[in-house]
Amino acid sequence: WAVMAAPLLIGTDLRRATPATMAIYLNQDVIAVDQDRLGVQGQVIADRNGTKVFTKPLANGDRAVALYNPTDVATTISTTTAQVGLPRAAGYTMKDLWSKATTETAGAISASVPPHGTVLLRVRTNPSWSSYPPSVSLGATSPTAYSGADAAVSPGGTTMVTTTVGNAGKDPLSSLRVTATAPAAAA
Repeated sequence: WAVMAAPLLIGTDLRRATPATMAIYLNQDVIAVDQDRLGVQGQVIADRNGTKVFTKPLANGDRAVALYNPTDVATTISTTTAQVGLPRAAGYTMKDLWSKATTETAGAISASVPPHGTVLLRVRTNPSWSSYPPSVSLGATSPTAYSGADAAVSPGGTTMVTTTVGNAGKDPLSSLRVTATAPAAAA
């Protein structure tokens, strides 16, 4: 709703709201996107496989970008700085408005978005892009019984897990290690 410049309404009994709920309601970065003085409503720039990419120009030249996944399966949603309307630049920074992490990118905007979730970013041209860590994505896939199911390995069995690492930053990654853990056995 913040990207659409909609009124932000609360449908919760605030006396019973959890700290996590209040953190969402009081997120100043999200409120700033909603109430940006330019007053422009965001628009859908991509609609693929049920997912959507929204962008909203902001008064200082930044772009708010919402990667929306209404499906039942986590998915990677991607776009570019050119597609969201930013000018060509040496580098860009992206601030995740939920986690507050800021990373640099050469122009790719991408995130793994949980089912029924939204990743909300503030993207800008930034001459100091190199002082930020690169935007890195990590994925893992394995055979499943059906699409969207968790992988299962029977006792004593094995399965193939394929990992992918993406680097949207301008500098190469080095000394890369990927580790995995499995849940403890059920009692």
